[in-house]
Amino acid sequence: MNVNDRLEVMFLAHNEGTPNFRGRDLSCGKFAGSAFSKAPLNNAKLLHADLTEANLEGANLTEAKLEGAILSEANLKHAQLVRAVLKGAQLAGAKFEGATLSEANFEGAILREANLAGAILREANFEGAYLGETKLKGVTLAEMNLKNQLLFMAQLEGANLSRANLRRADLSGAKLNNAILNGAELQEANLFEAQLRGAKLKEAKLQRAHFLGADLQRADLERAHLRGADLSLAKLQGAQLRGADLIGADLQRANLSGDAQLQGANLRAAKLQGADLSGADLSGANLRGADLSEANLQRAILSNSELELARIFDAQLSGAKGVDCSKAYVKNLKSDTRQRASNCEGSSKKVTETEYRQQHADLLREIVCNAPDDRRETADAIVRNWISDDQDRRDFSSRLASGLLGSDRKPCVPDMSDEALKRLGKFAPTTTPIK
Repeated sequence: MNVNDRLEVMFLAHNEGTPNFRGRDLSCGKFAGSAFSKAPLNNAKLLHADLTEANLEGANLTEAKLEGAILSEANLKHAQLVRAVLKGAQLAGAKFEGATLSEANFEGAILREANLAGAILREANFEGAYLGETKLKGVTLAEMNLKNQLLFMAQLEGANLSRANLRRADLSGAKLNNAILNGAELQEANLFEAQLRGAKLKEAKLQRAHFLGADLQRADLERAHLRGADLSLAKLQGAQLRGADLIGADLQRANLSGDAQLQGANLRAAKLQGADLSGADLSGANLRGADLSEANLQRAILSNSELELARIFDAQLSGAKGVDCSKAYVKNLKSDTRQRASNCEGSSKKVTETEYRQQHADLLREIVCNAPDDRRETADAIVRNWISDDQDRRDFSSRLASGLLGSDRKPCVPDMSDEALKRLGKFAPTTTPIK
């Protein structure tokens, strides 16, 4: 940008009228606080320009080049930025409400606390962008690639993220209440303490996702893929989990009370220790090998559920309907449930603790080695949740590790993660497996 252009821009931007900078090269210009409201800036070059707190409301920036530009706290409400290039731009606190950002390139841009509520983002590129604490209420991000994206504390209430790719995205503390995430890919995503009340997650891919302490009350997770997911301490009151795949999931101390719907859910080898399932509907659920120790199952519906080798210690079963623990391992039911669930208590006397450990380890091995799909995720979940350094679990851990590695120390899942293999090697004896 030459001296004459700089003087002209400074004069026009600070005086009345609508300056026309269509196609002009304004790179490296200093326009902090300048007025470009409704200005024609389409095809303009503003590389590394300083537009801090500039007023660009309603401006036409179609196909403008803004790589490395500083637009912190700038007003871009209702601006046109179709196919604009904002690679590496500084956009912290910028206001994009109602702006058209179709096919805009935000690669590597910093959008912390920027407001994009109501913006049109069709086919926009946010690869490598920083979206922490960004306001994205009600936006449409359907089918967008947001893999590995930093979206912690982002405000996404009511946003449409259907079929979006959010693999390994950081959504910790994000607000996703009533958001639409049907069919979205969230494998290994971090949703620690995220707010997802009333969110729609039908058939979402959530394998090994982290929902520790997340609020999923009344969320729709029907047929969701939650194999190996961490849902410990999650709030799932009234959640819809019909037909969900929760094999090897961690639901320890999760709250599933208040008519949570788990009909037909696959909870094989799930950890439900201390979970609150009072009033939950588990009819037809598969709980083979699950840990229900200290769980609250008062008034729960367990008709036609499978409880083979489920571990039910110190649990509450008063008022539970249709429960058949004849194949489960039951001990120390709460005093108020002993009479009503005597069939459960009695069945536990048929096997010793040692026999149960081996049978349980064999069942978990079967679940891993015979999994028709997602075998790696299944193996990693079982190893992570069931092999423990706790002294009272070391014997079981050794049995399970031996079963998964086999006598030839070749795992039945060839592509098991290095982390899982290392853990198995730590616990599996080098001699013949324990009997």
